[in-house]
Amino acid sequence: MRVVIAESHPSVSAELQEALGADGRFDHLEAVVDGDSAARSARDADVVVIDLCVGGRGSLGTIGSIHRLARPPVIVGVTTAPEPWRIRAARVEGADAILDWPADKSRIIDCIAGLLAERT
Repeated sequence: MRVVIAESHPSVSAELQEALGADGRFDHLEAVVDGDSAARSARDADVVVIDLCVGGRGSLGTIGSIHRLARPPVIVGVTTAPEPWRIRAARVEGADAILDWPADKSRIIDCIAGLLAERT
């Protein structure tokens, strides 16, 4: 399963890669640092994990463009500073779930697996 991780902070990106890499279902992890790269990589992804404050075109525009793909991947937003307006906007743009990082670190695998199961 192919996962794109869009996170501009190297330490958070490494934590996400470690958490997802420990699960055998996610055999291809691609880390990108901005929304533009995430949007390009999302075309071939099963899952996109995106920082709600990622640079480039920004997370909200990126989530919207990924959500409008013919076969959009599961989109999970992560945030280290959960601002209610940004969470609402990300959901409106098409995010399937929003997780508070690192508080929800232990939930990310189950969250993604549940969202993928809903699509099959």
